[in-house]
Amino acid sequence: MQVWLGRQDRAIEHIGHAMSLSPQDPQFAMMQAATGCAHFFAGRAPEAVDWAERAVLLQPNYWIAWCVLAAGRAAIGDVAGAGHALRRVLRIDPDLRLSNLSRAFPIVGQADIAKWAGALRIAGLPD
Repeated sequence: MQVWLGRQDRAIEHIGHAMSLSPQDPQFAMMQAATGCAHFFAGRAPEAVDWAERAVLLQPNYWIAWCVLAAGRAAIGDVAGAGHALRRVLRIDPDLRLSNLSRAFPIVGQADIAKWAGALRIAGLPD
């Protein structure tokens, strides 16, 4: 929730604490992806990519982690890598579009919504 509310540093702190308490948690990839997402919105795209890569290695079919990876790669200028990650997303969720992005990502801040959609547009997400 902290990520969607725009409280990125608080989110990273809380998620880090949760990961330290439960390193064998079956949802660990979700926590890694959320950390990556928080870094993305905080303007730290290289860290977002790092965390998203960890998440997809741990859980290769976790499409939200692939979204974070696509957005992060787009933000660092790796358009080819962003496109590759987005193709993985669309194999898992072929109906995802910019127009329905909010169903999976309930981002509150307009600037964050625009940043997220812009990066995924660069990655190749259709309208």
